Amino acid sequence: MLDTNPNIPDWAVRARRIQVASRLLKWICTLGTVAFGVLSAGIVAALLVPSFDHFAADTSVSFEDWERPFAEIPLAQRIGLAIFLLPGAASLIAAAWAFRTLFARFEQGRFFDPATAVWLMAAGAALLVHGLHDLVSDPVRSALASWDQEEGMFLFYIDGGELFFLIFGALVLVFGWILREAASIEEENKSFV
Repeated sequence: MLDTNPNIPDWAVRARRIQVASRLLKWICTLGTVAFGVLSAGIVAALLVPSFDHFAADTSVSFEDWERPFAEIPLAQRIGLAIFLLPGAASLIAAAWAFRTLFARFEQGRFFDPATAVWLMAAGAALLVHGLHDLVSDPVRSALASWDQEEGMFLFYIDGGELFFLIFGALVLVFGWILREAASIEEENKSFV
């Protein structure tokens, strides 16, 4: 075990632990990226061709006590729903990929590298974009799903998921900014020595 070897400094043991944990998290994020892509493609396929509903995790648009299966929504509205789904899915995929790349850099021991900080900032920005998309998602989806009905709906409510992505995305973005500044200070210090 690395912990019991007296010839290895403590900082090397801690760095090795971070690298091992980062390798695991890199692969979890890789699987998450693939899963988000497959699930998003399945939902888009079920929206465009409702008979493909066995490919999707969800086969209807629902809000609280109102639900409408994809097959009952006219094609033009389903295309609008599919197009509107894409930025939200793309932002989640981008965040998962940015975290995957970040953990890959940590696995390589690039902790205070400016490029590492850029990937952390990219993850934060993607999470912020997803939070904003999630915030406007309910009103837009409710309007698109009920456009052809007389009563037409326009729902707006915040369920907490939006706030989580907005706050967590801002926090990750700020941490990335701090890491970038720390990395640039470290590079300046190295150039003086």
